[in-house]
Amino acid sequence: MTGGTRTYQVFYTEQAATVRDRLDDRQRAAFDKGIAVLARDPFLPASRAITISGAIEIRVCWPGGLAGG
Repeated sequence: MTGGTRTYQVFYTEQAATVRDRLDDRQRAAFDKGIAVLARDPFLPASRAITISGAIEIRVCWPGGLAGG
């Protein structure tokens, strides 16, 4: 790839999307900003790469535990 930064696609489980959609405007803005960071570089210290059936899934560790899936 030349001249740009790769951005990964982000997919949500139905459960994660439901929780995301319940966030208030301030929380949603912070959430979207964090997801944008992960879309550019998903392999941060707070994330874990998990291989399932040949696909790589990234899960993020939040203070309350592991999110994603």
